[in-house]
Amino acid sequence: MEAAEGVLAGGLKSTAVVDGIVTTVADIIRYNAALRPEAVALDFEGRRSTYARFDKRASKVANALRRDGAGPGARVVFFAKNSDWYYEAYIGAARPTPCWSP
Repeated sequence: MEAAEGVLAGGLKSTAVVDGIVTTVADIIRYNAALRPEAVALDFEGRRSTYARFDKRASKVANALRRDGAGPGARVVFFAKNSDWYYEAYIGAARPTPCWSP
């Protein structure tokens, strides 16, 4: 089983797609940001985010968590109403591989 490697948003390399299958939830956003960056990923109460914007904002969450010491095994708790921001935080938290507790 070989991973399909490609260049994604921000010049990141990915081995997320294995035999045509995206391997993680966070990889779905990166994959779509590379494939169709201007397509609408989120539409909530009149706020629309493209896959490129969604990917960028999720990366900001991931980078902030890493700066604060979150890494493998870390627990992240997010308390809020459902919104587009919830999904950006969820995907961002999935990137540095902490445990997510919705």
